[in-house]
Amino acid sequence: MKLFVTVGTTPFNSLVSAVDNCELEAFDTVLVQHAKGNASKKYESKIFINDIQTAYLEADIVLTHAGAGSIYRLLELGKKIVVVPNLERVDPHQTQIAKYVEENQYGLVCWRLGELASILTKAVDFYPVDYEPTLFFKTPELIELIQKEYLD
Repeated sequence: MKLFVTVGTTPFNSLVSAVDNCELEAFDTVLVQHAKGNASKKYESKIFINDIQTAYLEADIVLTHAGAGSIYRLLELGKKIVVVPNLERVDPHQTQIAKYVEENQYGLVCWRLGELASILTKAVDFYPVDYEPTLFFKTPELIELIQKEYLD
């Protein structure tokens, strides 16, 4: 079983340290993408992944920061995810999206890094609710508005 850990483009040193503190017997492979923060001392670690899509697809479980772009892409791919909001950030958006994932049972959320190992163990047998994206439905109206504004 493969675990891919991603912090996105912003360092999240406490998450990388928490992963290092976990005994992850359920996983044959652990790859940590750590941005410009601290590299994992225990697992294979890279600052940047050239082909993040492949890393997502190859992983059985993705442990991700609560960045909207990462989460929605993973949900669209139907990946099993564990979300860790970066509570060290000033803005609350990671907390809000983590709550959304948890409330809709799209994935598991780790609110306390000390519980990461048990949540990753739980994730092995967790089956998320399928994500159904809401398609943007205002495109024709926006086109009409733009045409009236600029072409009339």
